[in-house]
Amino acid sequence: MDVKITVEFAGQIANDMGVSSKVLEVEKGAKLKTILEQVDKRTGGRYNFLVSVDNKQVTDYNISVDEDSDILLITPMSGG
Repeated sequence: MDVKITVEFAGQIANDMGVSSKVLEVEKGAKLKTILEQVDKRTGGRYNFLVSVDNKQVTDYNISVDEDSDILLITPMSGG
């Protein structure tokens, strides 16, 4: 069974995607890694993301996410 998960974007990725959020369909019990792979395909794999799930930065992309998960992808900022 598929579920719909809303992913929010911030920084350059939001500009390039042309939206601040997108609903993705994934299998129930999907891993965060699956979401990131879908976004990677849409952006041509040119981003490294900072990832927040439920307002906490995560580095373990093997965690399960569901339709209630609050997922935010941020492109790192640089400059001086």
